[in-house]
Amino acid sequence: MAKKNIDHKHTLNLSQQALDFYHLQQQVFSAKIVDDKQAYSDTSFDHLIDNLKHHLQFSELILFVEGIASSGKSTLFHRLLKSDIDNILLLPLQAESSDTLTSLQKKIAVHLKSPTDNHDIHEQLKNLQLFDQSAALIIDNAQQLSDECFVEILDFQQQLEADGIHLKLLFFADTGTAAHLIDISYLQENQLFIQLVPELTNKQIAAFIQHCFSHAGYTDAIDLSHEAIIQIEKDSGGNIYQVMQQAVVQIEKHVHKQLAPTSRFNKKLLLPIGFIILLFIIFAAMQTLQQGSSLKQTPAPAFAEYTNKAKALTPAPTSEPLTDNTQALEKISAKNVPQENNVAAQNITIENQPNETPLIENNDTTPTTPQTTDNPTTPAALPAPAVSPAPAAQQKQVQASKPEPEAKPLKTITPTARINFNHPALQSLQQIGIKDGQWLMQQNPKHWTLQVLGAHDPATLLTFAKQQKLTADSAWFASLRNDKAWYVLVHRLYSNRDTARQAIGRLPEGLQKARPWAKSMGSIQKQIKLPDTQQTQTR
Repeated sequence: MAKKNIDHKHTLNLSQQALDFYHLQQQVFSAKIVDDKQAYSDTSFDHLIDNLKHHLQFSELILFVEGIASSGKSTLFHRLLKSDIDNILLLPLQAESSDTLTSLQKKIAVHLKSPTDNHDIHEQLKNLQLFDQSAALIIDNAQQLSDECFVEILDFQQQLEADGIHLKLLFFADTGTAAHLIDISYLQENQLFIQLVPELTNKQIAAFIQHCFSHAGYTDAIDLSHEAIIQIEKDSGGNIYQVMQQAVVQIEKHVHKQLAPTSRFNKKLLLPIGFIILLFIIFAAMQTLQQGSSLKQTPAPAFAEYTNKAKALTPAPTSEPLTDNTQALEKISAKNVPQENNVAAQNITIENQPNETPLIENNDTTPTTPQTTDNPTTPAALPAPAVSPAPAAQQKQVQASKPEPEAKPLKTITPTARINFNHPALQSLQQIGIKDGQWLMQQNPKHWTLQVLGAHDPATLLTFAKQQKLTADSAWFASLRNDKAWYVLVHRLYSNRDTARQAIGRLPEGLQKARPWAKSMGSIQKQIKLPDTQQTQTR
């Protein structure tokens, strides 16, 4: 199978300017994984690895991990090799376009430490089972293999199976490899398990870039903005190789912006500009205070009216000219008013404070002039009008008195909500006597059964069960596969794995054509999804 070409639109190498900016001596991104420390780790990939380990232990299916070119399959390949799998010996190989079955057998012999002839490989694989071990052939870049080599590998597995030797197959390949293998071989879709490599989210992209920088020797946090990360996700589609390419683009833009002359110029002017703004604020505050002080010095209306009347009633002496009426008033008061009363008159002209009622007392019974007998009276102070609450304040009080509406609980969607437990086909299965997942949950997890069929549509299970005349010796359960509802049909219970495998050859021909495989009840119970009410009771 020919490998698809990748259009390398951008480079993975940062410029020397960017490397100097981050004080790095080596490139950050690479298309090949040099060591295990370079492999990116994430919780979602941990879940995927655990799923593969489970299938290698309990599944008889041919396994595929597929993804578009440079989506991280090799990273998963290396991480799987670091995992310990009970009773499984991993035989990892890197596929090449020139590989044949003979060349692959030589590579297998290196792992088994045995001679390279085909007979000894059989013996070595058979000896593993004496110690309750099985071998798993794991091939990376499987899309490199030719169609002929793929068919030879399947025939080799069948030959081993005929001799009682179990060899499990796991291929890491580009998207569509499994479908192509079905087209060129005898395999059916239900004999394969395909795990797609998930695309990176924006949070994973940020963590992946930080991981690559840390591996290159950069100890600080990468200062890429959230907008830059979103742009990387948009342009790359979550593909790891494209993420590295787009990360180079965004990093170069960021470095250029930080080192641009205008940027340095703005940083130098930042302090003096801030100082000027502070001075302007202080000046404006001083002006405001001065204006407030001048307003305080303005006489009150009642006092100003009284002063004007006093000036009109006071005659100016003819002996000497005076510059203003205020000075004339001071001299007249000094001649005609006793000393103790003269102080009050002086206070009228000197202390001219607002909101104070002026007071003039005259105890002289014989006025010197007729004008002094007409003393003006001080106008009475008017009562202050009642201030009503502001409309805005009233509205706030009314709003505060109203109770806030209670928040409605958000509707949550559980995984079982994706499964239609009320499907008519499932009810028909129960009517013909086939048991359900609740019954399977009550069985001994150490027992084994035969999985004969799996489908997204329950009607497929009903049609198959009627054709094969299955009744109480079978059961069905619901699960999730690739985040979609998945309905599985199993047949009979067995005390151990060997008994279950031996029973396959005694099944009716129709069931044998479905190519059933042995599966532990414990692994099935981990997959079973029940309705929410039953799920709670089971827990």
